[in-house]
Amino acid sequence: PEYASNPPTPYVGGSLVSVSNTLYRCHHGGSHAFCNQYGYRPDGPYGNLVWDVLGDCFGTYPPTAAPSASNAPSESPSSVPSIAPTSGAPTGNPSRAPSARPSPSPSTSSFTTVSPTTVLPTTMSPT
Repeated sequence: PEYASNPPTPYVGGSLVSVSNTLYRCHHGGSHAFCNQYGYRPDGPYGNLVWDVLGDCFGTYPPTAAPSASNAPSESPSSVPSIAPTSGAPTGNPSRAPSARPSPSPSTSSFTTVSPTTVLPTTMSPT
């Protein structure tokens, strides 16, 4: 509705009004009481202290066009991978980053397994 200096119901936090085809919302909290005072009208000298500009409000806008294919990264992860994982034998080249989950079976490695050694305590004699 168009802003009124003496509205039938006082403006409260979240009230929406328009002035000259611009939509405004009255702040929530203690400052909303000022939304009803003339100097604080949306287009008044102090309106920016108690009203948020939401944008223009002439008529309606047509829907946007359908999305097009793009190589740009998406804003959120997809539920289906865009490239299928390879199914061939391992290459023997380590990846640059660790995987998020452990593999289901141990991998074969060219590293030698080293058993821990037992270290016995020693005593030192004073010199």
